[in-house]
Amino acid sequence: NLYIFLIRKEKIMKELKNYKIIESRHIEELNSQVTFLEHIKTKASVLVFENDDNNKVFGIGFKTVPQNSTGVPHIIEHSVLCGSDKYPVKEPFVELLKSSLNTFLNAMTYPDKTVYPVASCNEKDFENLMDVYMDAVCHPNIYKKQEIFKQEGWHYELENKDAELTINGVVYNEMKGAFSSPDSVLFRQILHSLFPSNTYGVESGGDPDVIPELTYEDFIAFHKEYYHPSNSYICLYGNMNAEKHLTYLDEEYLSKYEAIEPNSHIEEEKPFKEMVKSEMVYPIGQDQTEDNKAYLAYNVVCGKVSDVNLGVTLEILQDVLLNASGAPLKQAILDAGIGNDVNSSYESEVLQPIFSIVTKNTNPDKADEFINLIENTIKEIIEKGIDKKSLMSTINYYEFKYRESDFGRTPKGLVYYLNSLGTWLYDKSNPFGKLEMSKAFAFLKEQLNTDYFEKVLEEVFLNNTHKSLVILKPSKTISLEKEQALKEKLAAYKASLTDVEIEQIVEDTKALKAYQSKVDSPEDLATIPTLSREDIGKEADKTKLEEKKILNNVSLHENIFTNGIGYLKLLFNVKNLPAELLPYASLYRALFGKVDTANYQYRELEEEIKLNSGGIFAGIGTAGREALCHLTISASVLYEKLDFAFNMIEEIMYTSKFDNQKRVKEILDSIYSMLQRKMVGAGHGVALTRALSYQNEKAYLDDLFDGVAFYDFVKDLVENYETKKDEIKANLEKVVELLYTKENLTIAFAADEDGYNQMEEYAVKFIEKLADKYENTNPFKFVPNKLNEGLKAPVDVQFVAQTGNFEAAGLKYHGAAKVLSNIIGLDYLWLEGRVKGGAYGCFGAISMTGNVYFVSYRDPNLENTLNVYANIPAYIDSLEFDEDALFKFIIGSIGELDQPNTPKTKFAVDLNLWQANITDEQVQEERDQVINCTLEEVKAQKALIEAVLKQNYICVVGNENRIDKVEGIFTTKRPLL
Repeated sequence: NLYIFLIRKEKIMKELKNYKIIESRHIEELNSQVTFLEHIKTKASVLVFENDDNNKVFGIGFKTVPQNSTGVPHIIEHSVLCGSDKYPVKEPFVELLKSSLNTFLNAMTYPDKTVYPVASCNEKDFENLMDVYMDAVCHPNIYKKQEIFKQEGWHYELENKDAELTINGVVYNEMKGAFSSPDSVLFRQILHSLFPSNTYGVESGGDPDVIPELTYEDFIAFHKEYYHPSNSYICLYGNMNAEKHLTYLDEEYLSKYEAIEPNSHIEEEKPFKEMVKSEMVYPIGQDQTEDNKAYLAYNVVCGKVSDVNLGVTLEILQDVLLNASGAPLKQAILDAGIGNDVNSSYESEVLQPIFSIVTKNTNPDKADEFINLIENTIKEIIEKGIDKKSLMSTINYYEFKYRESDFGRTPKGLVYYLNSLGTWLYDKSNPFGKLEMSKAFAFLKEQLNTDYFEKVLEEVFLNNTHKSLVILKPSKTISLEKEQALKEKLAAYKASLTDVEIEQIVEDTKALKAYQSKVDSPEDLATIPTLSREDIGKEADKTKLEEKKILNNVSLHENIFTNGIGYLKLLFNVKNLPAELLPYASLYRALFGKVDTANYQYRELEEEIKLNSGGIFAGIGTAGREALCHLTISASVLYEKLDFAFNMIEEIMYTSKFDNQKRVKEILDSIYSMLQRKMVGAGHGVALTRALSYQNEKAYLDDLFDGVAFYDFVKDLVENYETKKDEIKANLEKVVELLYTKENLTIAFAADEDGYNQMEEYAVKFIEKLADKYENTNPFKFVPNKLNEGLKAPVDVQFVAQTGNFEAAGLKYHGAAKVLSNIIGLDYLWLEGRVKGGAYGCFGAISMTGNVYFVSYRDPNLENTLNVYANIPAYIDSLEFDEDALFKFIIGSIGELDQPNTPKTKFAVDLNLWQANITDEQVQEERDQVINCTLEEVKAQKALIEAVLKQNYICVVGNENRIDKVEGIFTTKRPLL
């Protein structure tokens, strides 16, 4: 192996004359040969991961160091993807979404870096993506077209000289939505409070109050300063000809530049002499009380990002002291009654990492008590010593997850690239710091029998003055005040303008809309590289799920290589419960494994699970037209630990105790807090599920288990806990009594044949212990109810959903509908909802099971967006694509179907298809219809859209004043929170 490696290294050195190899090492835990190079001419920094992963990744990132809160790095991130020298179309990013087989395509702005990653399993597609992205960052059209800056950043909008002057822009509206979320506001204020002197003291994403201060000239200057190869961090990952791609990068782009000394150094913030206090407000609804709505955040700067061992140590300590069930520091805060929800974060994506302890639903006058309690509790923990089993179990759990390396649909190469930047960005000579984490876990295990962890606690929290206390106060009036202040400011500005200047803004508004509406020429569109029909696989991926029997129960075996890990799922049919217990089933899901059992206190229970597995937890979900609904108990264990998994699941199932009312209330409060964050932060998903629930049984149950209905249910329990606590206990016990029957159980297991055979032995014993079926006296029955709600929330934007089901109109699904969905989303809704409308997102889908939806995200509009949806049929009538243009959308649709899977995600996909009763034949039929569809077939799907729009199911989560002013749309208007 060493001989082969030396030959390989020599080969690279000979062939790549324009690069210098700094270091190359085999990293076994990543299954990769990782080579660190420097481009000789420009000093561009390059990291190459060579392995057998076909999901290839390319990324280029720049260290971006803003000096103000105008959001210039964020606006540039959006803008460079709006056309370039080689690809002059208005939206190359969208053209790639339409016509690529990409497995990842995006860009991200962080407080100190901007990253452009792409991924694909197709070599030709990968090369296309890489070239479009390189040309975008190196030669963007922002220098030629100021309209891009106005569209993506901000601009004054004035329809005519008598109209109201407003501000619009994609990033501007995105950040208005972000600044409506208290968690988002809090995170930003924590950063600013700890780093008042460097780049972290400003808002890289953009403060909506400050964004309009950004000039086009400063926008261009920022790109010139930071988007240079000398300031770049380039990654190649996967099974590829790395030399070929490196040569291409040099010849096409890097060699065209001269080296510069980037002005991107970040000065460390000097430690404070004492803790500082910082206050900020966030919006709440007019119908909410301000009492007990504050956040308190205790924050410390802890070392440098280059200290990888310290970073992992703090992640372990965070889990042991704050995140685990009954964690001592979290429990002390809850027991003191300072707040009713505690969470924490360890932010290591900055030069000087931050550890934060946050409590919410509190009052500002408890700030000093909060500080003293944290520090006194930490002193006590240090004196007593941290529980060794807690440390060992948490280290084991983290190491299990690290070695499993299952990132779902996120490409591994992207995760490794971002991990490398954790040290690489701040020390250009060290991209390896966070890539060999097995060394860190070995180090932590060596420290278990020492006082290392206690010393870290003492240094970070007690002997450290670089701290802040952030107080986030609720305000009923802040949104109204800001809205009014902006109106007055814009009115005053308009009043100060001459008639000529006003006319110029009107003309600029018209010119921008004309630019946005202009269709790309065939010549420009032809520059976007595309694939051919030969590049598309004809065969759909088949399920690996085999239906078997264990005793009389269905057993599903995902026969797949899992590297010795068994993924077990025990599915219990929730719809067999009485209707009144359904929301309690979702509450039970959240309590599963979080309360005492016969043999374990809840903290000991979690420790035992972490020590012996990759986790045991419960979830609840629905699938298919029949709305199959299961409470699913999942476990990830090595084969030799299968007996442990079944024993521990039985312990939780049969002996969980719900009589500790204090513990149940703590978990309820935590669920309530999480749901509040979801209602505002993910308003598009909330509105979408709610709108579907008016007419669809599956969506009704989804909403009942985790949407608005579940939020209302939990809110009622929290607010009336003292009178309902006995009822809660009784109903949870009833769920356990009635759910765990032989009749209700389906077993699913992912492993090879040997693993399945081992599991079967334990499953037989498990089934034999289950009760027989019972007679349900009050079965659930779905009753449609067209509520069409305007759900008022303390946000400055809207989330606008309209839904329906075409099967209810007697229509059937055809694969051409998937292509139409791609066309509507990436052509019509992108242009009308995002580009022209200013929403951060606007998308739709047509599903195999009959559901159709359209929804916007962080949208400044409401009625206009519904009008956009209403005009979709007319848009379909206007479609005149030639065969090549249609084929681009076909490619994109196939790309959505062909996302690569890890063993764990493949298991989840196949299980979902089984639950939805979708066969391999149906999946293949859809694929064939997609590949072979004609424009006529696509346009024929208009009937599905018309049927859904006619049904007119609407739900909007949005600004309360905006919803109050709207007439004729909503049947019901009410506060969401």
